[in-house]
Amino acid sequence: MKLAISVLGLLAAVVSGAVIGMPHRALAAESAVENMGATVRLLPGRPASPDQWRAGIAFHLEEGWKTYWRVPGDSGVPPVFDWSGSTNLADIKVLWPAPKLFEDGGGHSIGYRSDVILPLVLRPKNPAAPINLHVRMDYAVCSTLCVPAHAELALDLDAKTAAGADGDLVAAHEARVPTPIALGATGSPALTAVTVDKAATTPLLKVTATGPAEAILLVEGPTNWFFAPAKAEPSSSGTLSFTVPIDGAPKNAVLSGTALSLTLATPDGGIESAFTIP
Repeated sequence: MKLAISVLGLLAAVVSGAVIGMPHRALAAESAVENMGATVRLLPGRPASPDQWRAGIAFHLEEGWKTYWRVPGDSGVPPVFDWSGSTNLADIKVLWPAPKLFEDGGGHSIGYRSDVILPLVLRPKNPAAPINLHVRMDYAVCSTLCVPAHAELALDLDAKTAAGADGDLVAAHEARVPTPIALGATGSPALTAVTVDKAATTPLLKVTATGPAEAILLVEGPTNWFFAPAKAEPSSSGTLSFTVPIDGAPKNAVLSGTALSLTLATPDGGIESAFTIP
């Protein structure tokens, strides 16, 4: 598949460094790392509670460059994070602000073209002691060409970290993370109904939603499943309709009982619902 070839090839290049024009690779943890097309750094956020702290990975993208969402489409590469060098860190979760859909020639990618912060939710092993947050990350930024990049970043946090303006930025981007809600919820945005047409030549996922016309539907399944993103189809009822072919499942995959995550991404955030194929 095109996706597998592009992802494996670029990740291999990241690991080996065998790419013409390979950008700067940080040899030790730094507060900010500048690579071709982007600068990345860690920011402190405001602790939400004594055992739940906040931080953020900030990408400053140069004009005309983009980077990728956790599911990057058929022509992108997702960032990969290694937190094993951190101390006093019991658990960490990366949050993803709603991305945009980009047409890339014969394919598409999903991600961010303007500056973005990926908020982090951290749980310390000992809330009375600081966390030394350390990340090794591989990611890609693209303009007319895609460039693999690597960075190592570190940040000391404690329960009384004075985040200041950085805390405001992390909170603002966390507000753009799609909100988990139950399938069939009322209001807007919401995913109101999901059906699966298994009789079609290619099984089809059909989704009805409420929200702005520019919303996009992003479907995630098990590892090695791939779903193309969908734009809203015109509807006389004023609702949004999406049709997603289930054509990216592994050969001989069993549809019934497969759990999916459905994200309705809107300009200011969106929602996320779970669905199990009947």
